[in-house]
Amino acid sequence: MKRKQATLESIWIKKPKTNEPTENESVAAFSSPVPLAPSATSTNDISVYARQHGKLTDEERDTLLSTDWKPSEKHMYKKTQFGKTSRTFQSSWLQKYPGLVYSVEEDGAYCVHCVTFPGNKKRGKLVSEPFQNWKKAIEVFDGHFFPDAKKHSKDGGTGYQAHIDSRICCEQFMSVRKNNAPVNKQVDAALQARRKKNAVVLESITKTVLLCARQNIALRGHSDSSKYYDDESVNCGNFQSLIEFRVESGDSVLKEHFATSVCVRFIDESDKIREEFLRFVDVSPDTSGEALSQAILDVLTDVGLDPSMMRSQCYDGAGNMTGKTKGVGPRIQHQYPRALPFWCTAHQLNRCVVHASNSTLVRNMMGTVDRIAVFFNYSPRRQTCLAECRAAMEVTESKRQKIKSLCRTRWVERHDALEVFIDFLPAMVDAMSQLMENETKSTTSAEISGFLMAITGFQFIAVLVIVTRCLSYIKPLTVALQGRSVDVVKAMSQVSVVQQALQEVRDNIDTYHNTWFQEVSTIADNLGVQPSQPRLCGRQTKRDNIEAATPELYYKRNLTIPFVDTFVNEMDTRFSDLQTKAAMGLKLIPEQMCASPVSASDLEWFIDDLPSPQSLPAELHLWQARWKGVTNPPTTLQGAVEQCDSQLYPNIYTVLSIACVFPVTSCECERSISALGLVKTKLRTSMGQDRLSALCLLSVHRDIDINICNVVREFARKHPRRMDLPDILSEL
Repeated sequence: MKRKQATLESIWIKKPKTNEPTENESVAAFSSPVPLAPSATSTNDISVYARQHGKLTDEERDTLLSTDWKPSEKHMYKKTQFGKTSRTFQSSWLQKYPGLVYSVEEDGAYCVHCVTFPGNKKRGKLVSEPFQNWKKAIEVFDGHFFPDAKKHSKDGGTGYQAHIDSRICCEQFMSVRKNNAPVNKQVDAALQARRKKNAVVLESITKTVLLCARQNIALRGHSDSSKYYDDESVNCGNFQSLIEFRVESGDSVLKEHFATSVCVRFIDESDKIREEFLRFVDVSPDTSGEALSQAILDVLTDVGLDPSMMRSQCYDGAGNMTGKTKGVGPRIQHQYPRALPFWCTAHQLNRCVVHASNSTLVRNMMGTVDRIAVFFNYSPRRQTCLAECRAAMEVTESKRQKIKSLCRTRWVERHDALEVFIDFLPAMVDAMSQLMENETKSTTSAEISGFLMAITGFQFIAVLVIVTRCLSYIKPLTVALQGRSVDVVKAMSQVSVVQQALQEVRDNIDTYHNTWFQEVSTIADNLGVQPSQPRLCGRQTKRDNIEAATPELYYKRNLTIPFVDTFVNEMDTRFSDLQTKAAMGLKLIPEQMCASPVSASDLEWFIDDLPSPQSLPAELHLWQARWKGVTNPPTTLQGAVEQCDSQLYPNIYTVLSIACVFPVTSCECERSISALGLVKTKLRTSMGQDRLSALCLLSVHRDIDINICNVVREFARKHPRRMDLPDILSEL
């Protein structure tokens, strides 16, 4: 008798008893629709759901929209007598009318979208009752499913507008079901990107687990704790050893997942602020704050830098970096108290935009923009149609040829994409109309129809324009913060300008909103869209429901004011620490000293670094006298340190130099990560850490000249025997 092969599931799954259902029976019972009401009718027929009059659970709606209700090809439709003629349901109608469903039990037709979300519309044939008048079927179906048909007859249907509202609700419902997560995690695009990357990493780790299970290899060793990973005398187990083997063998996913970039910011000999990449650090054994902080300190020691001279740190918003107690920044500051931790200003600004956009109106708008960008950009035929419609509208040729997709991680960069979308909006409406007329697939036609209904809605246009105009205030700041020579005082000055401008917008919200709403009305008028506002009701929890007499007042109360208020509050909260640290260097800038004199007590934090603290009061007096009456004194730390004589003002020069190395962003680290993607490709992934860092250094520091003669001389010194071989690269 042939032996039955054991499966992986049989190892853990308990065998059922005789009175228990088997696994397949349990799965089948879980997958089948839950009975909605006591009825003899099969639960596999849409009529069961139609009798509930829209009172369905989310699981029932999911089943209703996910099930293929099409009868089998061999099904014989029942004939119905109309006078002297007998008529039947035609299977071709299922292809012609997207959403039309045939009920086998009742020999009638339903609209699956209106059954799922009937709303407060008229209920009857096609919604809560089957439509069976095949003599007037085409007339009723055209009026229900198509926008250009005549008004639906009294024999059934709800009309196209009511039907399209139900279909949009179905699309939004299925979109949420596919991303079944809390709202705050759906908004945070950066978190979604991190989940995707971790999923790929988990896939690689899972393959290692399967290898051990199928080859009967034990996973655990003497100790599984990460603190013993670097101790060769401790056996950490087969699993950890295989993971390390995969990394060493060229598993680029794991390698990049456990790599961090180290950069330094300093003042060079010419008093210029510089940020330079040092190397990548392999942190695959442990990514905790303790291990990362020690790895960074080891890198500084290896390159000959004294960690005690470190006066600042800058990291992104990861928890193991900026955690208040166990993060990398606090741990390093515990060893070196003078090293102040900073949070990347660009990441803080990004978080401000994320929180300001955490509203239903803004999220729906950005989701629609992103899906439409993918719809056009990933199809040459659609892109060509859009380009032709755009060329027919414009008198002059435009440099923009494609719609920009929304950046997944950097929300501050979405302003450009929204600006381009507004520019392309009239052409997109014409292009979608043409594509829908020529489309043969019902699913694609329904998708285009949904997009067209979305972008020609007044609510979408209003949210798109108002959010874009608000984000335009931070676009210059985003570009300015990416500079390598930006000091903390200059950055804080730029942030303060944006804060003041946004506060002015909030103080004069009526004027600014009126200007933006006029632009909204102009765009809507060009598209033939009438100003409108969503319907209000007595109780609403899923969307904004503030009463307003006019559309302009509605969007001011529900969109403009909440968006600007959240933005201003987030910037005040997140940049308060930057203001405190910027004030330390702000006091010695000549322009500020003329307005507010500084004393030695104001620079108490720098006392331990000063070459001669006793002479600091005298130097401050001389420094103030130096710039008294000067018409154009320096306004930045960079300009002040360049004008400061280190021999005459040694203490002030030291304070200004330390203030200059206070970091603003971690953009230099992100640039090095970009270089890593160019150097470590799929064709060369199995390289050592030293070679990887060396290649990235050559890629990043392109401005450094390499003396070839010195390279040859160094090679000959390290490998003298190879110089005598015919091929110096051959193996000895």
